Amino acid sequence: MVEAACESLPPVLVHGDLKDKNLRVRGREGRDHLLVLDWELAGWGSPVPELERLSPDRTGPAAARLVGTYLEHAGWTNVDRRAAVRLACIGAMIRMAACIEWASLELGLASEDKAIRQLRHYEERLTMLLSGLRRGGR
Repeated sequence: MVEAACESLPPVLVHGDLKDKNLRVRGREGRDHLLVLDWELAGWGSPVPELERLSPDRTGPAAARLVGTYLEHAGWTNVDRRAAVRLACIGAMIRMAACIEWASLELGLASEDKAIRQLRHYEERLTMLLSGLRRGGR
């Protein structure tokens, strides 16, 4: 499922650090425009992991609008908003896998308590994301 999601969109220039502080949505001429700031981590790849920052558990009800606007400006107007939110959830799961790996490297070290707290948080977030995917990416 994850590989298919990543291959469903062609590689593009990705931002690499999408988060609220780097995003602005502006309405102009009856259309939403997504302004993206801070491009220092930009690179070439699948946009699916990048959509993690736009997943419903991070952006709430605005998720469909933000993801839809992002994909529309990337030229993928054929991706409906529900499918776009599903891609954002899958991107979040990819990010969580990386976070779990990073935190697990701290187990057995002085920062083990922090790593355990992080792993519990990641477990909760993965549970929420999987639940959202089972409901159809809503």
